[in-house]
Amino acid sequence: GFLSESVSKSTSITIMRFPIILGLGDASGRLDYYASRLYQKLPIILPNGGINKTKICYADDAALLLLAISNAPTSNSFQVFDGLPRDSISVFNLVNIIGDSLNLVPKIIKIDLDKILYLAPEFLDGDPFYQETKYTDRSLNIFEMFEVKSRPYSEWIRECLFGYAPGYGTLKSPLKSYKWEKIKFRELERFLANANTH
Repeated sequence: GFLSESVSKSTSITIMRFPIILGLGDASGRLDYYASRLYQKLPIILPNGGINKTKICYADDAALLLLAISNAPTSNSFQVFDGLPRDSISVFNLVNIIGDSLNLVPKIIKIDLDKILYLAPEFLDGDPFYQETKYTDRSLNIFEMFEVKSRPYSEWIRECLFGYAPGYGTLKSPLKSYKWEKIKFRELERFLANANTH
């Protein structure tokens, strides 16, 4: 509200809103979260089976989109763009694409979200995707508007995971500590896995 009300006749303001952005140099470490578990043959717990869908933007696609927008002629106005790729993806499919990229078969444990909330709600503090929801199809496809083609999930995930090993590469920040790397999270993970298989 403040920006749209304060824009002057001589100023153009454009806000670019992105969904989750993954790729090399990702400070959130979300891609590494699943890749490291697959690589170490650890089970992956998916709340509600990972049926929730989300839209994920590849970092290189986001950079190309920002370049296209910055080079486009603008009018003196207030604009809000959503940087949404065309396709949504379920967390379940995301994990399987990561597995395909690493030539590994994921060991997936599907647990109802309500059961996790009852048994070990703290687990959800470290899970990076369970809250993600599908973006509406009515959102403006800014990729098409600026003629930037978003790459298929399977293509860029395979590229990011080429030569992957836990602790190697640039899928997460070496300066950041992630909740899913801590002993407490591993204990919660084992507890939920045991509770769901007995």
